[in-house]
Amino acid sequence: GRDNGSPRALLTHLGTTRMPLIKTNERASTGGPVLAADEKVHFSCTATWHGSDKKAVGEGKVFITNKAVAWFPSETQESGFALDYHSLSMHAVSTDKDHFPSSCVYCHIGFDGDDFYLAPAQESDVKAVYDAICTCSALNPDPEEEEEANSELFTAMMGGMMGGMMGAGAGQESEEKQGQNGTNGIEDSTGGLSEAVENMKMEGEKDK
Repeated sequence: GRDNGSPRALLTHLGTTRMPLIKTNERASTGGPVLAADEKVHFSCTATWHGSDKKAVGEGKVFITNKAVAWFPSETQESGFALDYHSLSMHAVSTDKDHFPSSCVYCHIGFDGDDFYLAPAQESDVKAVYDAICTCSALNPDPEEEEEANSELFTAMMGGMMGGMMGAGAGQESEEKQGQNGTNGIEDSTGGLSEAVENMKMEGEKDK
């Protein structure tokens, strides 16, 4: 029969030529992935992996870490695989028995990649797997989206600063105009007063 347990057969069946799965050849003493210094397992449970054709690749154990979703087959100690969160474009809980025979976590890779299904042995673990993926995925924001958000924030800040500077300039110009108008008014009124005094003097001299 088909050897689904060997690393080559397992990864070939999963279609890794089209899927950004990371092949892992080492296991920790827990049977899961060898963790990086800043990596830890948030949740793990017995689960069956199903490819996009919904056929079971094999039974094994899924490990949800803060860096990746990893799965190792229970029938071999040779190889498993991991998928980082930047490659996981969507995941959801599926309870529609017409779509899949049991409750599971549906996952989609990339924008035009394959689908796969994680079916925990215990139905109560379905939501736990989903919640763990949500939590850990949030810890790994998309670098491009984060850069775009920072760029939009910078643009908004610069726009606000420029608007404030232009507003301050307009206010200063208005104050200067008001100051000039005020000065002219004083000069005009002073000139008018002087002319009135001179007229009064001339009329006084005529009376004499």
